[in-house]
Formats: sequence, structure tokens, C-alpha cells
Amino acid sequence: MSQTPTSPSRLAHIDAAKGVSIFLVVYWHAVDARLIFNEALWMLRMPLFFFVSGLFAAKALDLDWRAFLTQKVGNILYLYVFWTFLVFASTILVAQVFGPDPINWQQPFMLFVEPPRTLWFMYALAVSFVLAKLLKPLPPLFVFAALFALYSWSISGGDWRTVPFFEKVIRLFPFFYLAMWIKQPFLECVERHHKFGWLALILFIASALALFLSPVANWGILTFAVGLTGVFGVTMSFRSAPNNRFTSLMANIGNRSLLVYVMHRIPLFYMENAMEVLDVPVNATTMSIAAVIATCLCLVIGERLLLPLFYWLFDAPWLGPKARLGERLSNYRTG
Repeated sequence: MSQTPTSPSRLAHIDAAKGVSIFLVVYWHAVDARLIFNEALWMLRMPLFFFVSGLFAAKALDLDWRAFLTQKVGNILYLYVFWTFLVFASTILVAQVFGPDPINWQQPFMLFVEPPRTLWFMYALAVSFVLAKLLKPLPPLFVFAALFALYSWSISGGDWRTVPFFEKVIRLFPFFYLAMWIKQPFLECVERHHKFGWLALILFIASALALFLSPVANWGILTFAVGLTGVFGVTMSFRSAPNNRFTSLMANIGNRSLLVYVMHRIPLFYMENAMEVLDVPVNATTMSIAAVIATCLCLVIGERLLLPLFYWLFDAPWLGPKARLGERLSNYRTG
């Protein structure tokens, strides 16, 4: 299989697929609904990330419950809580201090009741790992059938924007669980048929846009199928061009997805406010540029913070040195 040149244990096309999902998250938070297709990408953005996360969840799920809760789930929740307060203090609080609205000190403390718009995915990922661990002894086909029924029920409401947190989990966990279940067949399919990746990607783009604008956008079987088509299309397309510079770039972003995800809201906030002060049009074009700049800033600044002195920014204090992100990325770079 195609592998990154710096680590024999990683697959470049899988890292690149994760990189795409993370950039699409940044792009959504920047451009929002200014582009119709950006709205239609809800069928790929988070489903792709949860699918890729599920592909390699087995190692964590094999841990005993104590190690699982402290090393995996506990670390995700630590980052979720820490960065919720940090992002609040550096963006929302600043806006409230200098704006007309009173300061809402309760907002960050509601993170487990009303997860923040930017970081809720980390909470959902922690919940997904726990659910996967609990459901592991049960027959996969039975579990997936139940999960898909819940997914279809959630989609039938026709809403995708103002979705309660528990419904977000209902919509994303099936992709996580399915990836665990079909990991080997999926990787083999990508390996054998990657030359059709661009066809699958074109099919996804056309289907996502058509479905989003159609009255049957609330049919779970259609949205799920379109989402899976996108997952296969993105992954196979990168597999078909393993030595491409764009593949390497997206694999690098995917391998550092945590840096981009937790930090991107901060530069986006200040860039958008700076544009308003400078009377620069805040539109799809300028915010697209802002999304690229924010991603680059997160990678550059985050790389400088991957030092023992700042390990608590990206890892829980109770993790050992070998389990920390900086150490893992150092091993990734040096092979």
C-alpha cells in the first residue's frame, strides 16, 4: 500500500483524507453558507473524519477500561475542556468586552450541555469511542442496522444546521462504527480500485449538490450513500496519486489535524474582524483566502508549540512522554 515516505506504519492517502476533512471544517467556519455547495458538504465534512477515525480505533478499543478512559477518552475530553475555555477567552470574551452585549460567563461552563459550535466534534468523538467500546461484544450487523435506523430517523427531520448535539452523534457514529467493521475490505477496495477515485469524487459532488437542492434530502439512505461515495472518492483519489505534492500537503495536515482543529477559530476570528475594520469585503472569496491562511498559521504556530514546555496544550498532563503528540510527530518526521 502507498505509505508516507517518513513512516512505514502510516498510509499517506488516509492521512490526506483526514486532512481534507479538517480543512473542510475550517472552510465551513470561514465561508459558512455563502456558497451553496459548502452547505451541501455536510454529507462529507464530518462523516469523512469520523470514518477515518473509526478505521484505526481498534488499538484504543483493545485497551482495558481504565487505560481506555484515561489515555484515550480522558485525553480527548481534557483537550475539549481546555480549548473550549481558551477559545472562549481569546475570541467570544474579547468580542463581548469590546461589544455592546454583556459578558456571558456561563457560556464555556455549558460545554457538556450546549457544546460550542467549533469544538463540539471532540466531545462527539469521545462519546463515539465509548459507544464503540460498549457495543464491541455485540453482532456488528445488528448494531449497524440499529445505528442506521437512528441515523435515518434524525435525517428525516430535514434539518442539518440546528441539530442538537445528541443527533450529531447519531448522524456521525454510524460512519465511525462502519469503518471499524469494514476496515480491511475498505482498504483493499481502495487499493484495488483507486483508479476510479476521480469518478467517485465527481459522482459525489454532483450527487451532493443535487440531493441538497432536492425535496428528498431528508432520506437517510440517500444522504448516507452519498456520504460514503465521498469517503471512497476522496480516499481513492489520493491513493491514485501517492507521490503528488497535494497528497503530501494534505497528509501533513491530516497528521497534524489536532493543531488545526483546536486553533483555527482564533485566527479566523481576528482576520474577519480585521477585514470589517479595514472595510475589506467579507465574502466567499475573501473568507476562502482566510481559511487557507488560518490553516497555515495553525500548522506553523502549532509546530513551534510542539515542545516539552507546551505539551499540556495538546495532551493531558497525565499522559507519558511517548504518548504525547509532539513525540509522535517527531517519530513521524524522523521515521
